[in-house]
Amino acid sequence: MTGVDERGWVRLAPLEELPRGRAVLVEGGERPIALFHTASGVRAVDGTCPHAGGELSGGDFDDTSVTCPRHLWCYDLRTGKRRDRKGEPLHVYRTRIIDSWIWLRVVPD
Repeated sequence: MTGVDERGWVRLAPLEELPRGRAVLVEGGERPIALFHTASGVRAVDGTCPHAGGELSGGDFDDTSVTCPRHLWCYDLRTGKRRDRKGEPLHVYRTRIIDSWIWLRVVPD
């Protein structure tokens, strides 16, 4: 990933390249990041599950949560917290859309 500005934002791709209902894994500095285009917009969290490394962009997701495809752990896409029980949370990353481009802040909030 290149082009990170002084505040940690990078312009990724045109929004049309990530249609609603799709997810993708991108490299975000030190770790992979999963992007999800939900009904509420583009959400971003750590790309792999902290439990067993399942690629979260390959899991089932809806507007507010993603389920790891390996062991079905469920995480809130807004907060990164486990939804099904207590456990290690995911880092959440801010996204924004400017002029139909997806921007990602590669520094976790």
